[in-house]
Amino acid sequence: MRRWNVLTHKLRKAATLASLHSFNSSAYYVRSSRHDLRAVHEMLGDAAAGLQTELVCYTEAHPPYGMLLAIALAGAALYSLLSSRGLKKFISRSGLMAGVRSRKFD
Repeated sequence: MRRWNVLTHKLRKAATLASLHSFNSSAYYVRSSRHDLRAVHEMLGDAAAGLQTELVCYTEAHPPYGMLLAIALAGAALYSLLSSRGLKKFISRSGLMAGVRSRKFD
């Protein structure tokens, strides 16, 4: 971080001196900043060499087919039970409506 600050200071100083028409001093600071630029470049290169890219792929969980099949079978059984003919058969066989007077189921 210190090297970066020194580099930016030298470049600002060079710009200031160039605006004051002191070109020799400005050129001195620009040439001097090359050393700092190389050092920052090497520092970033070393840091980049330490980085490692890694791609991790994961497998998605499969849907619970057994649970879906059980739900589908339960739904089909409930549908057949509650259909008009199936419900009539269920009620007449189970005796749920034995004490209730209503129309007679076939």
